[in-house]
Amino acid sequence: MTCPSISACRRFSSSSAATALAPDSAKDLYRDLVRKIKQLPKDAQQYYKNYTRQVFYNFTEERDPETLTRLHSKAREDAEWVLKKYSK
Repeated sequence: MTCPSISACRRFSSSSAATALAPDSAKDLYRDLVRKIKQLPKDAQQYYKNYTRQVFYNFTEERDPETLTRLHSKAREDAEWVLKKYSK
């Protein structure tokens, strides 16, 4: 949940990328990240909830399909990294 990758899925018009990252997938990604945050220790949850919300907000205007695809992938990688970090 680090870097701007959390906001990977936004509305855009490219047909092939839009199919892969439809507007609903932004909601799905956010929902998935929030679920993962709930697996973290209580003292870390609030920080990551706020960070996730802020990053999604910061990239609401992003429309480039390649950028969105990259951000989406990076968000998932970062989420897994954070979970591993706190599972030690």
